[in-house]
Amino acid sequence: MHVAFVATPDLSYVSGSSLSLRYTVEALGRRGVVCTVLCQYAPKAAPAPNVRYLELPMPLDYQVITDSTPSSSDLSACLTMLTNELAGLPGVDVVHAVYGTFTGVAAALAGALARVPVAITTFGRDVILGAEVDDRYRRLMKIAYGYADLVIASDDTVSELVARDYAPRARHRVLPPGVNFALLRGVGQAASPRSPGKRILTVHSSFNQAKGLGVLVDAYALLRAQIPEAELIVVGHDDTPEKHIEAAIRRQIRERGVEDGVRFLGHLTHEKVAETMTTCDVLVDPRVINSFSSCVYEAMTLNLPVVASDRACNRDALAEGERGVLTRTGDPEDLARGIVSVLRDPAEATELRTAAAKHIEKAETEYGADVVAEALHGMYTELTGTVSR
Repeated sequence: MHVAFVATPDLSYVSGSSLSLRYTVEALGRRGVVCTVLCQYAPKAAPAPNVRYLELPMPLDYQVITDSTPSSSDLSACLTMLTNELAGLPGVDVVHAVYGTFTGVAAALAGALARVPVAITTFGRDVILGAEVDDRYRRLMKIAYGYADLVIASDDTVSELVARDYAPRARHRVLPPGVNFALLRGVGQAASPRSPGKRILTVHSSFNQAKGLGVLVDAYALLRAQIPEAELIVVGHDDTPEKHIEAAIRRQIRERGVEDGVRFLGHLTHEKVAETMTTCDVLVDPRVINSFSSCVYEAMTLNLPVVASDRACNRDALAEGERGVLTRTGDPEDLARGIVSVLRDPAEATELRTAAAKHIEKAETEYGADVVAEALHGMYTELTGTVSR
């Protein structure tokens, strides 16, 4: 079986759905599935067996879904480039796109030309935010999802939204992104004992405004009055062309007077992100949208307490607050209270670590990259065995 993935993002990202896609593809390759991945930047490490990455000079990446308004010519160039590359691939059995915008339309066109089924994965950004930002995305999604044979969503909420508004004829499945638990366990075993401190970590594959970094900066400014020695460690980078999100965040930090306590570590490999987790005292996920957060599971695997916004994805991961602290979405004061409660109360932090550790073994059977790959393989087999055009 040969699956062509239309990814486009930087698959060397520090965390998030793009990185999960990479690990899932590698797991598929180990199962014998031939995978060709169209992307902007391939991972630096050698590819897994049966996996080939094709880097393309894309004028846009998926961040434009929420962070800027692309030109029509750039959208057209992306669509044309992806469709041409897909049409030139021999022996493709399934075309699988990430998101239903220009990537999904390219997959739909290529699938129609090759007479093979089309799958689209969504993590919610396109249908929850993109359609509200730019009506062109809504129209692209109508086309992409309208011609998809299979739509895979990260959770039930996103799946129901796509089924209702965009893809009534497609099959729908819920499957979260895969997490590389083996890598995390290895990093955790090699780490030195955690030194007591007040290091707050947040991890963003990109500084997308919907991830709530601005909310966290305001919360950090508030909690510094109670814990002056607290540090805020920011991992990730702004991949918008003008870097306008990072500029706004740095301006906000200056205005709050907390420059001395904030450190930007930039774009790190996933291994370095995991190592950084082992040196910190709490992970904060302040996102304001509902989309699966792999860094929450990564932190729990590495024995790092989590404070997160009260979104459906985080409620599921943290068991309504039993395995982590949930705070009101978009509320800096409540977020600050949650962080302070973990930093000031070692007993609470220990209780959260213990509850998380009990859950991770079960989570690996549901969210491990190999498990997700096996489920995908079954979906592909079902599609190729029953779909005819």
